[in-house]
Amino acid sequence: MHSWLTRCSIGLTTLAVAGALLLPAPAQAAGTDIVETRPNASAATEEAATTAPVSEEVEVEQTAVEPDPEAGGDAVERTSVDPFRMVGVTWSADSDASDVTVRVQVRTDGKWSDWETLDVEDSVEGGRPGTSPLWTSAPSDGVAVEVKAASGAAQDVKVTTIDPGKPEVVTPVSPALFEGEEDDATTESVAADGTPKVVPMPSIITRAQWKAGAGTSCSAPVTRPKALGVVIHHTAGSNTYSKSESAGLVRSYQTYHVKGHGWCDIGYNFLVDRFGQIFEGRKGGMTKQVRAAHSGVDAVNQYATGVSMMGHFDYVKPSDAMKSAVVRLVGWRVKYFGANPKGTYSAGGKKYSVINGHRDVKSTACPGKYGYAWIGAVGGLRDRVATYISKATSAAGAPTPTAPQQFATPKNVRVAPATTAATISWSAVSGAPGYRVMVSPTGSSAGAKYYNVSGTKAVVYGLNSRRTYVFRVSVWNPTVKQRVSPYTGKPMPTARTRAFTAPTGVKLTTRTATGLRFAWKAQSGAPAYRIMYWESGSSKKRYVTAYKNAVAIKGLKRGTMYQVRVSVWSTPTRERVSAYSGKPYAAGATVGYKGASAPAPAPKPSAPKPAPKPAPAPSAKNAVTPSAGKVTFKGHGYGHGIGMSQYGAEGGARAGAKYDAILKKYYPGTKLSFKSATIRVQISADTTNSVQVKHQSGLKLRTLANNAVQTLPNSVSGRTVSDWTIDTSPSNRGLNQVSYKSGSKWYAFRTFKTDAQFEGPATIRLVMPNGSTRAYRGALRSTKPSTTTRDTVNVLSLEAYTRGVVAREMPSSWSMEALKAQSVAARTFGSRYLGSSRHYDICDTVSCQVYGGYADETKRTNDAILGTKGKILTYQGAPALTQFSSSSGGFTNQGSTAYLKAVSDPWDNWSGNKNHAWSQTVTASAIQKKYPNIGTLKSISITKRNGHGTQGGRVVSLTLKGSKANRTITGVDARWAFGLKSDWFGF
Repeated sequence: MHSWLTRCSIGLTTLAVAGALLLPAPAQAAGTDIVETRPNASAATEEAATTAPVSEEVEVEQTAVEPDPEAGGDAVERTSVDPFRMVGVTWSADSDASDVTVRVQVRTDGKWSDWETLDVEDSVEGGRPGTSPLWTSAPSDGVAVEVKAASGAAQDVKVTTIDPGKPEVVTPVSPALFEGEEDDATTESVAADGTPKVVPMPSIITRAQWKAGAGTSCSAPVTRPKALGVVIHHTAGSNTYSKSESAGLVRSYQTYHVKGHGWCDIGYNFLVDRFGQIFEGRKGGMTKQVRAAHSGVDAVNQYATGVSMMGHFDYVKPSDAMKSAVVRLVGWRVKYFGANPKGTYSAGGKKYSVINGHRDVKSTACPGKYGYAWIGAVGGLRDRVATYISKATSAAGAPTPTAPQQFATPKNVRVAPATTAATISWSAVSGAPGYRVMVSPTGSSAGAKYYNVSGTKAVVYGLNSRRTYVFRVSVWNPTVKQRVSPYTGKPMPTARTRAFTAPTGVKLTTRTATGLRFAWKAQSGAPAYRIMYWESGSSKKRYVTAYKNAVAIKGLKRGTMYQVRVSVWSTPTRERVSAYSGKPYAAGATVGYKGASAPAPAPKPSAPKPAPKPAPAPSAKNAVTPSAGKVTFKGHGYGHGIGMSQYGAEGGARAGAKYDAILKKYYPGTKLSFKSATIRVQISADTTNSVQVKHQSGLKLRTLANNAVQTLPNSVSGRTVSDWTIDTSPSNRGLNQVSYKSGSKWYAFRTFKTDAQFEGPATIRLVMPNGSTRAYRGALRSTKPSTTTRDTVNVLSLEAYTRGVVAREMPSSWSMEALKAQSVAARTFGSRYLGSSRHYDICDTVSCQVYGGYADETKRTNDAILGTKGKILTYQGAPALTQFSSSSGGFTNQGSTAYLKAVSDPWDNWSGNKNHAWSQTVTASAIQKKYPNIGTLKSISITKRNGHGTQGGRVVSLTLKGSKANRTITGVDARWAFGLKSDWFGF
């Protein structure tokens, strides 16, 4: 449940956005494909954060936090509060803050702890965003908090401190309703799991036993018919709590979730302590699938049980007692609902393992490295659960399955084939929960593929060209994962996919003494190309296969003329699926040809001018005393330095490196893969509730609930239309209203409940709040972040999105290979965000990566994107984290993954890079203002570096010596506090 946020500083020029340091003010008392269904956001309101009932055993205090203007927003001031054992920090959902980081200190027995960073919790429950809570090692009575945001500011920040009440050991009672052996949770081992014929319900401490608060009414859906899976978490808190403290710890989690976050109840379904005690979590019934707030993905919250192991398992391994209890709980749970512990399920359009960790659902450290490793290890959780239930025929209390409702066979199946795809449609069956499409080369299950869809239309890709397929449709129940009607019968709908047209534009581009390179116009969707070549005058043909629209033929005879023909080639069926290119056949002669004049290759692009000698780096030392009230910093690079250096990529291209070599250098261990997808981009500059566009021919409106499309007219009732808008209805903010503008007046056109979007033309002009327009490719969608507000989201292909990014991130005048490397990095970065549970995948600002739409595209950057079409970097099958910054300074920085290594980067050092080596002067008064507790600055000493590059590399820590006190800070802290270009510096 607890996640981290990793910020990638992106851009040719890295922007330093100072985060506010917020300080405690005086204490104030505080009173299968599953269609994703979101909870009603209005059910979790600010009122819930202050009036929701919690346990009577608990004392809770909320302290307002405000910036300290006298210290420039960065000084730390500590405050006293009532004794507590748990602390967490939340802020208003209306804040514009992004990439928030929070640190706290607590005072115990008169001593202040070290600063500790709290993870930011990711939730779709609504209420107030905030951190995971911290359980202190002993009662504390003081707290300090530091809140920083990469951009924007966190508003209405509050610190919640909780006293859980008197410690007590709670004895669980095995439910009398179910039969099963008594469990000794403190001594059970793997062998003790057993293989019962009826899986018993384990002993569970009920909400009444741990004295839970009533919470508030949770918004619909409260329960689902069955649990499809289990998500394992850790609470990321103390590993040393006593057995008598466990119940109070659970009470504290509930209190923080309700009072701090404003949720309706505790976020987990069950919790398990280190002694093997199992606690009932969110109310609603232990034998039901109760929607909780544990994963950050609403569909998973609805259909998967959240089980949290109480402790921090990045530091220690779960105890044997805890493991055994989790095995019993999860085993009973999956058998009860009929799930396969080693199987998978689909929710919200994604596939998950039935038993997985939180980090499999969201980008998070949860459930810790040891907790996560145990899940999939040999003899780990999945293996033990599978063995535990292997001989069971049922689980205690499991309901008797009922046969699902049957439906009529879908009729009027129609197929429109293309070259490697086909569009299938059919008439709706009344009440059908979904449909299953079978695509088969025979009409039977032999070689068939299946597709589950919710509507009455499907587009199937990946077919072989020039092949006949049979298309059959049935009604499908996604809840029970069963077909609930017969398939379409005889005569079965069949269609033959079309052949490709013969490639055109074949021409010679390069020749050597023993090789020729030809290129031709690319064919959309072509799986590969087959090239036939022969010596002029010879009948002996040779063949070679290419996977892009160019081929280098090697091993040829010197001074010989060759002719070439090209066709489209199907690699799966190993056959030609188009005619060969026609006459006149392309020809080319290797160097040394003495015959008639040979066709000349296309001219090579002029070689880049050699870079002048690099600018000398300034010498630097590790200690300095202010001179004339100033300190001069001498350093290297601009930005965080992790991953690709943009100036380094340009330097590499100037040195002759191709884009794949550039990427291999900066992201070692990754590989080039292919990705085609649709991405949803939040247009942050459109701050209004409306999506207003200029009218143009072909503009259409699509309502998403029923996928209905309407072409918008040029005039309505004799009025000429100039603009259209999707906005909230004036009479009901929960509804959408489409209106049109004629002259200076607006007129209502239609009203509906669902999200909707404008689409149709190649580009659509969006009207911004200041009245200007900006063109975007794809669709412009009005979608609901809440019941009464709307966001503008650009929905378009990943390729079109990349076009709007690269020109904003790198100068279009730079070398083509550098632009190609940037294209792959940008496309990969966008791919990591796909499938978000939010109403958009990625934002368009520096908090993600800058996107400007069609208006920012240039021909050269578009050419670079086309030259790397669909290519992304992957690591272990998933899109890599392709962080990049302006300049590495000559040595990249170590990142958070195995492929973000610190590597020497001589490419970064070329004359055009003014950031490779730099010098900046900062006044001593500016440093003293940031750290006023030190008094007058006497000296600065660098105490540790990372060891990579000149000067000893980037600064890990340094000490500010002052007239009143000394202060040790990190190099990153110094960079942001003093406005330096990077954390690689000396004096």
